[in-house]
Amino acid sequence: MTAVAVIAVIACCAPVRIDPVGLPVAGEDAEGDLPRELLNRIEIPYALDESLAAYAHQATLGTTSERSRAMALVYAIVGEQGLAIAYDALANKTAKEVFRDGVGNCMGLSNLFIGMARAVGLRVSYIEVLTIERYSEQNGMVISSGHITAVVLLGSEKMVIDFSPNPERDYVDYRIIDDREAIAHYYNNAAFLLKRQSANPSPELLGRELGLYRLALEVKPDFIRAENNLGVALKRAGRTREAEALFQKAIATDPTFGEAYANLAALQYENGQFAAAIDLLKRATKRARKSSYLHLNLGIFYFQQKSYELAVAELRKAVSEMGEIASAHYYLACSFLATGEHKKAERELRRTLELEPGHARARERLKTLSATPL
Repeated sequence: MTAVAVIAVIACCAPVRIDPVGLPVAGEDAEGDLPRELLNRIEIPYALDESLAAYAHQATLGTTSERSRAMALVYAIVGEQGLAIAYDALANKTAKEVFRDGVGNCMGLSNLFIGMARAVGLRVSYIEVLTIERYSEQNGMVISSGHITAVVLLGSEKMVIDFSPNPERDYVDYRIIDDREAIAHYYNNAAFLLKRQSANPSPELLGRELGLYRLALEVKPDFIRAENNLGVALKRAGRTREAEALFQKAIATDPTFGEAYANLAALQYENGQFAAAIDLLKRATKRARKSSYLHLNLGIFYFQQKSYELAVAELRKAVSEMGEIASAHYYLACSFLATGEHKKAERELRRTLELEPGHARARERLKTLSATPL
């Protein structure tokens, strides 16, 4: 499937001043700010080679404005008469890899677009769309990655370029990020996707995942998303104290970062600090930007404490806020089973298996329930 680029032009009431620290304009990037030793160990995801830069110039020949130049690059990347790059959510690649392999995810395609746009003199930067995040639950803990795309600065307007096949059409809640943060996102996303490739990663794969998160933090030491995700990976490696320190650091850096609260509470609960874990989650739901996983964990904790009515209320909030997630429906089923509401429990178990066909505990409970006279 060929990716479709969605372009939104956002009018501004006054000229946009683009000058936060480190924000690149045409021809400038993060390489001058990063230590040489670190540059030797990382890939700059938007870097081009000579042939790719030449392709960008060829693609924009005859354009008469910055807007038409940007559009020409979009068509050169995804158009049938251009490279026809395909979208793949798992293809977190550099610009050169996307060009070579003919496939990329939103980050990979944005890397290619930004590199090409800067090669032809456009003022362009990465943006993080704050309304879209990717989550993965790992044994009650949460890791996440952001949705990254590009923006072209056109005088008093911003042209948002998005290569996702199903993007939100009106990105009003986003922020421009500098190249250092974009590179950190690239390595965080790479680690996030590496974990998704295997439910039970080998020690070697876990070591690679840890290394990628650490690279993200070397590039941007206060990058809370990588702090949180590294903490989850360290927890899987049995290094609980290091994980706890990272969750606490992420919360101190950004008291609205819900994932770190959820993970810290999970650690507390596992260590027998039941009341402290529940209290932390209750307080966090009032502070965090995103509270869906807080409600999920709170619902699970209430279920385990046999507070079934409270569990159902929190789990329903989780489903309402985050959409369908197998674990929320499974614990709703467990709560209904505990209160004798078998028809509701059966419905939730079937929904769990629709979302996660390999959910063994849900399948076993449904089998037992089906054999029980209602």
